[in-house]
Amino acid sequence: MKTLRSIAAFFSGYVVFGIGIWLIWQVAGYNVCTDVPPTGFYLVSLFCECGLGFGAGMLVGWIAGRRECFHALVLAGFFFIITIIGLIFGQVKGPVWPHLGFLFLVSPAMVFGGYLLQRNRNKKIHSGSV
Repeated sequence: MKTLRSIAAFFSGYVVFGIGIWLIWQVAGYNVCTDVPPTGFYLVSLFCECGLGFGAGMLVGWIAGRRECFHALVLAGFFFIITIIGLIFGQVKGPVWPHLGFLFLVSPAMVFGGYLLQRNRNKKIHSGSV
């Protein structure tokens, strides 16, 4: 049961994060796969993706119900590897810096979300409020 819950947590974080990014690009009028938007949009998008990543990391940890930081790290690692593969094999359209920003800002934001959730739960356990 714990394994199924962990898998469901990963996929829920993946879906929430993916749909969030897709919505940001659609609302702005760009296609995620084909368009190369201006630099200002990349900055705003990166900021929003950090927030989405933080929320996805917390969601993954909350659904998993245990080892919150580890589950968020798995999600962040997945996106990190996918981004590295895209950079290595030239799947990047437009400038490279937004992808590097994703690697070094969004992935840590996911882990930070899981970390804060785990820290909050540990405080409640040690204070006796749970």
